[in-house]
Order: sequence, then structure tokens, then C-alpha cells
Amino acid sequence: MCAVGVHLRGGDTGAVASLFKQVRFAWHACLVQSVQQQQGVFHRDSFVLHGMPDEHRRCGRGDLILQRKALVGSNVLRACQLHKAAPVGVFPGGDHRVGQQQGVGAWLVFHAGDVPHCTGKRQMPARRKAAQSDLIRQNIPLFCVLPHKADGRRQLPQGQAVRCIVPHSVAQHCGVVARRRKLQGHGVALAGAHMAVAAARQGARVALIERYGVIGGNLTAGYVGPILGSVSKNTMRDEVCAILGVKDNDWIGEHGNAHDFEEAKLTLAEFVAREKNVDVFLQCCVSDVIRDGKVVKGIKCASNEGTLCFEAAVTIDCTGDAIVSFLAGAKIEKGRADGLMQPVTLEYTIDGVDESKGIICIGDVDNVQLNGECFLDWCKKKADEGKLPRMLAAVRLHPSVRPGCRQVNTTQVNRVDITSVSSIFTADLELRQQIRLLTQFLKENLPGYENCRVIGSGTTTGVRESRRVMGDYVIDADEMAEGCRFADVVVHKALFIVDIHNPDGAGQAEPTIQYCKPYDLPYRCFLPLGLEGLLVAGRCISGTHRAHASYRVMSICMAMGEAVGIAAAMSASQHCTPRALDVGELQKRL
Repeated sequence: MCAVGVHLRGGDTGAVASLFKQVRFAWHACLVQSVQQQQGVFHRDSFVLHGMPDEHRRCGRGDLILQRKALVGSNVLRACQLHKAAPVGVFPGGDHRVGQQQGVGAWLVFHAGDVPHCTGKRQMPARRKAAQSDLIRQNIPLFCVLPHKADGRRQLPQGQAVRCIVPHSVAQHCGVVARRRKLQGHGVALAGAHMAVAAARQGARVALIERYGVIGGNLTAGYVGPILGSVSKNTMRDEVCAILGVKDNDWIGEHGNAHDFEEAKLTLAEFVAREKNVDVFLQCCVSDVIRDGKVVKGIKCASNEGTLCFEAAVTIDCTGDAIVSFLAGAKIEKGRADGLMQPVTLEYTIDGVDESKGIICIGDVDNVQLNGECFLDWCKKKADEGKLPRMLAAVRLHPSVRPGCRQVNTTQVNRVDITSVSSIFTADLELRQQIRLLTQFLKENLPGYENCRVIGSGTTTGVRESRRVMGDYVIDADEMAEGCRFADVVVHKALFIVDIHNPDGAGQAEPTIQYCKPYDLPYRCFLPLGLEGLLVAGRCISGTHRAHASYRVMSICMAMGEAVGIAAAMSASQHCTPRALDVGELQKRL
């Protein structure tokens, strides 16, 4: 059937709850009745399959409604015993007795054939038993379940049972899977988009779950640029940098331009949309996980439609803050030994810069001069004079693909734990006030910046560090400095400095910046310790505080997303857990 809603009166709920637990849906093309004719209709808190064309919808909240006679008399429901894990609807009203006066119970039993049914109070024990299990999904519309027909409706293939809330078989920013060959992604970090595309290219069905209204994470909503770090050639990192117009960006930023963030919102959306196996769910936040012991079975998301449940064979956590892993009970570490983490930042873009005069400074590794003096020393002197807050003494000004623009990476607030929601507003407010103050400082003190103005900033707090998920292997910075190699490598020749922004002050946390040789990231860093069915990617992988300061940058995170997307697709298609996957076979596909 394309879609079904239910119109109930009074005590019919128990009967339908029992029936929905065991029936299979058949195709039926009946139209919905007018909402004015209904009494006690289902709303968002109810069980409903979506898929009927919009012009046939009559409920003000978008649910599909059928009268009882249309549901029963037209034989919408076809009798068939389902697996015990079939979904159960949650029904409004406190009266769970079957209202025989409407004839619903008898008609349902008649059409359901061998479906057992109890009337009156005898229905209550079964109802309570169902409620105690994980079968009841409240506030969960069912959608994207069935393939499209030519008329826009969806049809359930003959002999196939509805088994999950959103049956994407393998899914992840931040995913989840229900049957074989489907994968979902939760892409808050950029790794999410790469994960989704990589998995889809392996034939997996992907549901990309995105917290914001745009795809791309820090590349778009975060306004982070330029893309720093490097990995081995011919990965998806090169593909994305090319379509963003920054294919020549180097690992440290000496020849790196910030991309056009507004253009990137469209470019990355088209990048994902080209993959027909990817379904994107924007503005959905992970609220819980679905677990069976130590096995992660999927996630629950808060959305404008209520709670959505995604069940899967493989779940990928690309949330950056390791939200999925945290909710699943993974072993988590945060910060250095004293618990402090790198400061949060809001990057922003200015235009109106005179390119013939306007200085460029890529950061603490840069010794660029201003009037014969190191620019960063000049900034520190201005801070000592009180013209610039001490926390903003390291002014980083990156070039852009747009002439006359600079990407400013300077604002910072220390001692912020972004996983504590009560601290976010205060930090964000201070960062935006710093943007105003810093821009005025640039206008008044820096040659070529007299006419600069803010044209854009991140819509979300820029987070360098939060949770790290401890995995089967914990990589450390000393290994990176030596260019470590691993037999189970899935990200090869990763390169960036150990870049620790001072958690308790301005500038760098360490007196000397540690450089690294190109290093490997092993597959074991992506496998959360003690959990099955879950992979992680992005800055939350398994590593120490100092190691994290190197692999957290975007080029390396892109390669992580590509690797775990392929791994998840392979695990789902081979019916094995990610931990049991043959890494040698995975490496052949990377």
C-alpha cells in the first residue's frame, strides 16, 4: 500500500495496536476522506505510513487519514503473520478496550484472518507487554519506506514485510542500517558527507542525517577555511577541493585559499545529490541510540516531525562531538590531563581589503613582517598596549578565492566544554562581540584594512576539541612525529602539525610547535572499544589529546569519512560487524 493512516473512535485503539503488530500492508489506491468527517483521527503522535501524493492529504498536520470503512471495508489490510519485531503504533486516548459497537474488532479479525485478537480488558496485558519492549515508536511517522510508483505513490514489494521505522539498511554526523545494502550518516562534521558518498558509491543505500540546514559541517555552517592538512593522493579530499576551487591548497596553508562558503553550500549539496543512493535528512539531531546489549542498532533523532528512529546494521558517528558514541556508552576522554580543551572560535570573512597592502598571516608558523617587525610580535605588542585583548594577540588572516577578502581565525574563548549546552550561548555571545572589536581594530591599525567589513561568519560555534572515543587502538603524537605505519592503515600519509591552541591563554599551548612526518591512521582507531555495529570518523576518533591536535583538520577528516563509509557498506553487504571486516579487502577499495 502507498500509505495508510487510521481513523479511530473511542476504544478502537487496542484492536488496531494488536493488528499493526502482525500485519503486512498491501497496495490500495483509495483516497483519503475529508478531515471534517473524522472523529478521533491520528496525528503526529500516531502510527502512519507516508507516501501518498500531497494532493490526497487532508489533515492539517500532514498525516494521511482514512475512514474506518475505507480501512476495513476496502480490505486495505491483508492478513499475514509478521516477525515479532515488526513496528507497533502508539495510539492516543486512554481507553484500550475494543469498541465493538463500531464493529471494528470484528471486521479487523475478519480481514486479518489468522491474526489473534482479544477484546476488552484482555487486550491490556498484551499492550503493556508491547510497551515494555522497544517495539513502540512514539512520534515516528514512517516514510521513504517504499519505492516510488509512476503516480508518485510507493508500493511494498510482494512478500516483503515492514520491519523497521525507516528501513535504510546501512546508515550513519552523525548513520544507521536496517537490512542489507543501506547506510545512513549523521554528518555534522564534514566526514559525514564524504562517508555518505563513499558508501553510496559502493552500492549501499545511505541516509545522511544532518544537524543543520546545509550539508558540509565546518566547510559550510562552520565557515572554516582554508582546508588544511593533507593525505595521500587521489582520495575524495582531492575531489572535493577541486569542486570547491581550492585544489592547490597545501597542507599548512602557505598556498591555501579559503573557499567561497556560500557557493560551497550548493556545491556540496549537488555533490551528495548526484548519488542516487543517498537520502538526506536535514535539521535532524541525534537524541538517543537504539541498542541491543553492546550492539548499536541505530539512532533516534529529533525533527520537525517528531522523533524519527533509524535502525541499521552499521552506524557511523561523524558528529564531531561523538554524540552517538557517548549515548551508546562508549569510553570517552576529553581534553588534556587537567580536563581543559582547546578554545572555541568563530571564524568570519571580511571584504574591502586592499590586496596591494593587506597582510596575510597563516598562523603561528608564519614569520611574515609588518614594517620590518614580525607581524605576530606586533600583534602581541598591541595587546600589551591595551589596543587588543590578550586572548586575540594571535591574528590569523588567510587569503580567499575572492579577491579583497580575508578569512579571520582569531576569536577565541577558553575553558568551554561544548558538550555542556549551558555554556554555548555565553561563549557564542562573547565570540561575536570579539568579531566586532577585532574588525574595528583591523580598520584602525592595519594598512590595507581601513575599509574592511564583515560579510559572513559561522552559524555554529567553531569547536576544535571535545569528546574522543577510545577505540581498539589509541594513537599518540609521538608516533605521528615519527611517521608511524600500520598494517591496518585506512588513512595514509596524513600530515599536519600538532596544533594545540592554548586551552588556558592565547597562542599555542606549547613553546615549540611539533612537526610530524606523514603518518598512517589504523582502522582500529575507528572502532569504539567494547561496542559493535558502530564506526567513528572525524576529530572524535581514538587518540590522545596531543594526537588529536594534528588529525582534527579537514583534509584528514575527509579521508576518514571516505574510509569508514566504504567499510560500513562492505560490512552491511557481507553481513558482518565492522570489527570482523577483512581490512585487507577494505584497503583494496580505498
